[in-house]
Amino acid sequence: MPMLNTSKLYGRVNGRWVLGTPTRTTSKGEEYRCPVCATGGGDENGQHLIVFKDRANYACAAYPGNDKHRRAIWRIAGVMRDKGGEPFIPRKIEQKDTFIGRHVIDLEKLSHVFLKADREARLRRIEEEKKKAEAERLEEERMERRLEEERKRREEEAERELERYRERQNEILRKWSEGWRRKGKGGRRRLRGNGRLS
Repeated sequence: MPMLNTSKLYGRVNGRWVLGTPTRTTSKGEEYRCPVCATGGGDENGQHLIVFKDRANYACAAYPGNDKHRRAIWRIAGVMRDKGGEPFIPRKIEQKDTFIGRHVIDLEKLSHVFLKADREARLRRIEEEKKKAEAERLEEERMERRLEEERKRREEEAERELERYRERQNEILRKWSEGWRRKGKGGRRRLRGNGRLS
């Protein structure tokens, strides 16, 4: 009986995370994203966790000899047995002559490579987030500048329109005053709606 329920695990397929589908299937077993590494943003390629084919065991390539890490994986995706409790995970020295033991030892030799890749991936993600935040900040500043420029333009346009209105009113009053002076009070000519004298 397998220790892990693979329907709870994710694989990286065509650049997308797919639940219950391995990232890759090899002669040794199926590779998935380690759910424990994933909680810290690691294993972005989805290849840390190997579920051994035809054998009730598994290992994380980044922490192959770490019993605590493997038990944490089991608590997330483990299959509960009728008797309950966590599966017993042998120490490396006790399983070194077995298929799984040899593979775990091989994984331990490469674990630093996986951990380095995880660190680099996290640094890239942090850098990308910083760049995204900076781009959003700059875009907000550009939007604020555009809104401010639009507000000033509208204010200036309103001021010019008001000035033109005042000039028209002053011109009407000037013409009215000139007509008043020429004709006197009794001979004041009527102004048309367009400001012209009639």
